Amino acid sequence: MVLLFDPAPPSLQWCKVHGGKLSGGTYEFGHQSDELVRDHIGGLEAVRTVGYVLHHGGEEIDRPVSLMTRDSLKSLERCMRFQPEYNEVTLKAAEFWMSRLPDVRHLLLCDTAYFAKLPPEASDYAVPGKLREDGIRRYGGFGLCHQWAWEHSELFLGHSVRRVISVYLGDHSNVAAIADGSPVDTTIGFTPVEGILSSGGCGDIDPTIVFELHSTGMSLREITRVLSRESGFTGLLGRECGFTDITPGWDEPAISAVREVLCHSLKKSIGAFLSVLGGVDAVVFLCEDPPQSMRLITALCHSLEFLGADRRPAPEKQGGVWNMVHDRSNVPILCLTYDKWKIIAEAAHNFTLKER
Repeated sequence: MVLLFDPAPPSLQWCKVHGGKLSGGTYEFGHQSDELVRDHIGGLEAVRTVGYVLHHGGEEIDRPVSLMTRDSLKSLERCMRFQPEYNEVTLKAAEFWMSRLPDVRHLLLCDTAYFAKLPPEASDYAVPGKLREDGIRRYGGFGLCHQWAWEHSELFLGHSVRRVISVYLGDHSNVAAIADGSPVDTTIGFTPVEGILSSGGCGDIDPTIVFELHSTGMSLREITRVLSRESGFTGLLGRECGFTDITPGWDEPAISAVREVLCHSLKKSIGAFLSVLGGVDAVVFLCEDPPQSMRLITALCHSLEFLGADRRPAPEKQGGVWNMVHDRSNVPILCLTYDKWKIIAEAAHNFTLKER
């Protein structure tokens, strides 16, 4: 049995993988953690592997999956400056379960590590060297997702696929450019606030806006809250709004306006990465509910017709993959179902196989 944890401050999400089946839930992290989880999984005796998702590993963690040791905990402590509300939950969970289950395998699954070796032209910000030495750079994110997208597009299309644009659609939509399995650029920067607008995040803005807001009397804490939690879809619509709120409502002008801003931002990023890659062999969309998001994906596909992407009137589902274009198209466009726990479980399983 494999037990997986993903921080969702102030809570902790968990998933049990047993006999090919996944089940899970959410609980408030505290002194009764093992009892709460034990009640759901029927005891801890069958657990052989425990995995922890780290949302931001900074420059400390450069492997997507690694074996957890006591030294790893020290590395986690040094990552606290990055997304501290998430990383702190991961650290506390790892400390707790490593002490409760000392004789099983513990794995760290880092969501920024896939982008650890971004080329300097993509990772470096144009800031003084001292700041770059202090870790001010682009770190990316959703690495486990984009690595999985690359691997599965290669499985579906064959090894001739070398240049892939991976597009995750959700509350934190983002894009990655991948060449021969290695990322060469991404829209997520120092944190996920940079890049594509999200459910509550502003995405790319002029940084001097921060100084303008501060000059009006807003504290840095207030500015952080506004730009990371009250902007994006929520800020444009004027009420709390997630990705699933903007995929329907095509006849509602306010929601359509939010969706148009998102699509415009995605199109710009996809176009930029086409140039960075010098062309593309496949575009892969990932989302939790492809049928619900299909109209938005179709609209994005329409913008790629200049590449010779001949859209199907209705996407063709082959296994778990939606083929968005005819086989005669110059560029394949696929849509995959994003299942966080399956992706994490697969990464943990593949690592375990390699270690044997």
